[in-house]
Amino acid sequence: MAKHQNNYSQRESNYDLLRILCSIAVIVIHVSATYKSSYTDTENPYKIHIVTTLIYNTLSRFAVPCFMMLSGAFLLSNDKNKNYKYFYRKTIISIGIPTLVFSIAYFLYREGLTIAKIILKEDSYLLVLEPIKYFIIGEPFYHMWYLYTLIGVYILLPFLIKLKDGIGEKNFKYVSWIYLIIATCSAFTSTYMLNWSISKTVCYIGFVFAGYQIRNNVKVKNNLKGILLIFGSVILLLGLTYIQYNHTIRGLSEADEKYTIVGNFNPIVVIASLLIFAGFSNLSIKSKVFNKLANYTFTIYLFHAGIWHFGSFVFFNVIMGKKTDPIITIPIWVVLVFIISWICAIFYNKLWSFINKNDKVSNMVCSLLRL
Repeated sequence: MAKHQNNYSQRESNYDLLRILCSIAVIVIHVSATYKSSYTDTENPYKIHIVTTLIYNTLSRFAVPCFMMLSGAFLLSNDKNKNYKYFYRKTIISIGIPTLVFSIAYFLYREGLTIAKIILKEDSYLLVLEPIKYFIIGEPFYHMWYLYTLIGVYILLPFLIKLKDGIGEKNFKYVSWIYLIIATCSAFTSTYMLNWSISKTVCYIGFVFAGYQIRNNVKVKNNLKGILLIFGSVILLLGLTYIQYNHTIRGLSEADEKYTIVGNFNPIVVIASLLIFAGFSNLSIKSKVFNKLANYTFTIYLFHAGIWHFGSFVFFNVIMGKKTDPIITIPIWVVLVFIISWICAIFYNKLWSFINKNDKVSNMVCSLLRL
């Protein structure tokens, strides 16, 4: 999801395709979650096609781990990034400023909805504090947690490159895989109050290490091997679907589970994500058809949650009501949200280019931060 070089001739199409699929998978997770929540809501009688909904939801769980691995695959291999001033300046421009802009926009959107709810339902005025609380913990909207965690990872990245150089590639390989195992055990059995906390950030570094190691380990691409690895990942996630099904029909929501069954650090999700990343690392794709679209995935991610939130409200409460068939409507909504987010991303990038002409805004922000 994080932005990389804009020179399409230097991009690797197999990873660009994975980046696009991860963006789609994130949208699938959020769209299907709306249907999934109805199964654990005792006041909602709508229980149709639970298995299909959970298949959509579970098969997409590789998205965030693979996004983190994509960051590690490219950023850890670039020695320029160990110059912290150079890297932080680049990060502020490509990640920091958009995160701040969208955080404010989503905070205002959330606050506006809260005020409307207070007026229409005559709820307590203390509800206006809720969006402020979520802003402080790094979740101005439900998908923005990833950006705050990502920024934490990026702050540490120059030091990780220096660690890699200091201990050598062979030792770094051992450290990477041991670290991922420890991080998985820790994160799977823990909860976090702050999305930008050090304890959460350091766990996601495990995926960053893994992405670097897998990409470096593939010397000769093998399409058959890549397809088999991806197929193996699908089998694992289908098994996890069965586990999630048993939880859901018992009325257990993700919040009720002691350990989140479909969380990013569920060992099955971790292994499946590693297999998918290794699979795509082995694919040889010469076509450049995915390159330009992949460059928009970061901004698509920023837009998609708001578009789905508004669209689902209109769809369920005004147009169709709750009784819609997820087999049909989930794919339709995923395509619609992706396309609308893509269009918004194009306009946003053009607007930002106009505002930031000759890097005036970027240079001003970086100078304030002494970068």
